[in-house]
Amino acid sequence: MMPAGSENLQPVFERLQRGMLITGAIGLAGTATFYAHDPDQFFRSYLLAFVFWIGLPLGCMAILMLNHLTGGDWGLPIRRPLEAGTRTFPVMLLIFLPLLFGLKRLYPWMRPEVVAADPILQAKHFYLNPQFFLVRVAVYIVAWMGMSFILSKWSEEEDQTGDPSIARKLEGFSGPGLIIYGITVTYASIDWVMSLEPHWYSTIFGMIFMVTGVLGAMALVIIVASLLAKHEPYASLAVPSQFNDLGNLLLTFVMLWAYLSFSQWLIIWSGNLRDEIPWYMTRGRGAVFDYFSFCDSVFAAFAARGEAARPGASVGRGDAGVYGFYGGDLDDCAGFFAGSRAHSSDGFDGALWSGRDLGFGIHLAIEEAAAMAFACGAGGRIGAAWRLTPRLIHTIHTRRLVARVGRDTRLEM
Repeated sequence: MMPAGSENLQPVFERLQRGMLITGAIGLAGTATFYAHDPDQFFRSYLLAFVFWIGLPLGCMAILMLNHLTGGDWGLPIRRPLEAGTRTFPVMLLIFLPLLFGLKRLYPWMRPEVVAADPILQAKHFYLNPQFFLVRVAVYIVAWMGMSFILSKWSEEEDQTGDPSIARKLEGFSGPGLIIYGITVTYASIDWVMSLEPHWYSTIFGMIFMVTGVLGAMALVIIVASLLAKHEPYASLAVPSQFNDLGNLLLTFVMLWAYLSFSQWLIIWSGNLRDEIPWYMTRGRGAVFDYFSFCDSVFAAFAARGEAARPGASVGRGDAGVYGFYGGDLDDCAGFFAGSRAHSSDGFDGALWSGRDLGFGIHLAIEEAAAMAFACGAGGRIGAAWRLTPRLIHTIHTRRLVARVGRDTRLEM
């Protein structure tokens, strides 16, 4: 039963999901067309789209565990969207399957003739081989789906029973969960992205990959929360101070993303070693776009703080998420893959960053994004992802009561 003054948002979500299904069906048709035109470019663009979209549920899971571990009211308006985001991992698994047919087109170490002629790839063959690659992918997906299931299951149990001890269970699980998250995402970034150029390596690459996903997820849930804040019961719960906190966090993630990305570039630039610079030589043509995107992200984060601090303000909430989503996550994913085919049979020959490659890649990535929308729309129906019911209000009041009792107990000691 919905509480008094609440709106039934299920019809709104069903309309959105129908729109996603239609858009995704069109995207799937476009994707098939471009596959027939250029299979090599198709799989590069598909991998870009997959890495971008799987970063969102991964980022949602990291933020969710961070909030369970640290507490704080900043996570209350976005907890349900975060949990919904983590429940899309089965859909991500289905989306990954087409990549299995293009692994040899993407990764040179998948081709035996290339490995036989390259001593470095032969030395790395114990790790970079097709069988072990597939085993690792299975481990990543199973670990992520398992953690998502536990987080959602215990959260629902807490809503149904009101047992304060479940909050402590979630807190205890989130610490080791973040460690597992960090390890698996680091290895996934090496397998899916860094091994595109198997001679190149960076010890900070996994952290950049993690922060990119967290930044995109935070921007996305800000957009979702700003839209839901127009309806009850969300409107009475998502107060401006909480959006101010979310704006602060978005700014923090933008700064961390910029710090890690620039640190990697600066160290490689200062070393100027032939084994390290090809990664940036093949991707440097888009640097102006990167700088503008970074400035947009910082501006949006400050805008979120200023606008959300004003009573009744609504401008800046969703804008911050849109700019952060575009400026950080999408831009960084594009930077991972730009110029990824700049190596010829004769060795390094500079960036192939032509207008045709850029336009074709972006167009296909957009088509694949539409296909992702199709899958997410279907996944939302199957998993009942968005559940804004009295459970939300019950959980908020329960946890605030637990936090208040805990603070009072510490003061008495």
